Amino acid sequence: MKARHIRRQQIHLLSRHSNLNETAVEHLLSENVYHDRGEWQRFLRLSTLALGAGFTLSGIIFFFAYNWEDLHRFLKLGVIAGLVVLTASLSLAKTFQPAVRKVLLSAAAVLAGVLFAVFGQIYQTGANAYDFFLAWTLFITIWVVVSDFPPLWLGYVLLWNITLITYMDQMQRQWPTVMNFSVLFFFNASLLIIAFFFSGRSAAFRLPTWLGQTLALATIIFGTLGVVNGIMQPYHPVFPALLAGIVVLYPLALHHGLLLRRIFWPAVIALSIVVISATWFIKISEGSWIYLFITLFIAGSIGAVIGYLIKLQRKWNHE
Repeated sequence: MKARHIRRQQIHLLSRHSNLNETAVEHLLSENVYHDRGEWQRFLRLSTLALGAGFTLSGIIFFFAYNWEDLHRFLKLGVIAGLVVLTASLSLAKTFQPAVRKVLLSAAAVLAGVLFAVFGQIYQTGANAYDFFLAWTLFITIWVVVSDFPPLWLGYVLLWNITLITYMDQMQRQWPTVMNFSVLFFFNASLLIIAFFFSGRSAAFRLPTWLGQTLALATIIFGTLGVVNGIMQPYHPVFPALLAGIVVLYPLALHHGLLLRRIFWPAVIALSIVVISATWFIKISEGSWIYLFITLFIAGSIGAVIGYLIKLQRKWNHE
C-alpha cells in the first residue's frame, strides 16, 4: 500500500487557504487519501481469504461436534492431527503469497486448540480449563513469534488472558475480585509497554495502531474495574499497588496519545477517571441525594470531556 503523508483535512485546509485549483486538489486526494484499484483488490483478497479460513475452521469444529458419537477416537485424533500438520506445512510453501501463508499458520494455531480439546474429551484427562488453554498457548508460541501476523498476536494475547481468568476462577477462588483484576491489569500493561518499547526501537517489529489500542483498552478496562472493586470492597493490600500502577500508566498513555495525536487515548483515560471518581463519591457519601449528584457529575464530566476532545481534534486538524 502506498504511504500517506497528507490527511484529508490538511488538503481541505490547503484548498481554502491557497491558490490550489480543483485539479491539483483532486490529484492530492487521489495520491494521499483515496484507495486505488490495487488496494481495493488486496483488501478484497485478504477479506475473502480470512472469511474462507474462518468458515472452514467452523465447519471442521461443527463436523466433530455433530458426528462425535459415530467417529472412532483414533479417527478423530488422526484427522485433526493431520489437518494441523497439513496447514502448518502449507504455510511453509514458497508458492503461496506471504498473506496466505500467515493465514494458514493462524488456522494451524486454531486447529492445535481443537486437537487438545478433542484429546481431552476422548480420554477425559480431568484437566482444568486453564490447563487446556495454557497448553494451547504454549504450543503455538513459536508460530506466533515467527508469523509476524498481528491478528495471530491478538489471539495469542487473548489466550493468555483466558488462561489467567480460568486459573483464578478454578484454582484461586479465595482471591478477592480486586486481586483478579489487578493481575489482569498488570499483565496486559506489561505487554503493552513491551510492545511499544520494541516497536519504537526495532525496524523489524511495528505494532499496528489497532492492536496497540486494543491492548490499551483491555488494560484500562481491567484497571478501572479493579479500582472500582477496591473502593467498594474491604481493603486489600494489592489495592495500593493497583492505584500506583494506574497513576504511573495513565500519564504515560496520555502523553503518548497527545504526542501521536490519537484522540483514542485521552478519551478512554478520561472515561476511566470519570467512572473511578463517581465510584469514590458513592463510597464516601450517604443518603439518596448522592445519586442526583452522581448523575449531574457524570453528565457534566462527559460533556466537558467531549468538548475538550472536539477542541483538541480541531486544533490538530488546523495544525
